[in-house]
Amino acid sequence: LFPGDLRNYEKLIPLLINGKKYKTAQFILLKATKQENCPNIYFRKLAQVYTFQKTRKEAVEAYEQYLKKVPNDFKAWNTLGSLYFLQQKYKKAIPPLKKSITNTPNDSSYYKLGLSLFREKQYKNAIDPLQNALKSGYNENEVLLLLSQCYSAEKDTIKLIEVFMKRVALSPKNFNLYLKYGELLLAAKQYEAATQAFETMNK
Repeated sequence: LFPGDLRNYEKLIPLLINGKKYKTAQFILLKATKQENCPNIYFRKLAQVYTFQKTRKEAVEAYEQYLKKVPNDFKAWNTLGSLYFLQQKYKKAIPPLKKSITNTPNDSSYYKLGLSLFREKQYKNAIDPLQNALKSGYNENEVLLLLSQCYSAEKDTIKLIEVFMKRVALSPKNFNLYLKYGELLLAAKQYEAATQAFETMNK
């Protein structure tokens, strides 16, 4: 052992975290991060320990502190954005989720970013990440619903019809979906397709 030396914690902290002894790990990490020249990894581990304990306010503060030191950790940006998302702080979730996607895109991040933008009524900006989430089939029904609302807000009838076509394909027995789909086709003067939709609806 090295009295007062951070090297003492290199093996101990992972053991505590793996053993789910989060309170003890938190106590040691808080002590370690107050020392000068503390390695950045300890700030990240402190943020992780808070996250494991679902103390989200403290986790957010710890991740923000860590990311000031290591701004190119895109996985940490994703976790920070996800923490804001879970707290329904959508406006704050948007910047870190955008940063994470630029380097390490994944279906969940696209969905969270799209939904956050939607909640902030940024419908046009929400479309692209939602489309990316849809490509993989992630949360398909909800993503299609969100996209239909975005295209409706943007008054993009053609795209709205395309989305409704996918929605009725997923829910062929949903009467209300077929009715709305048929009404959209009528409004777009696609009479033959509208007739087919109404006929299918009544079968």
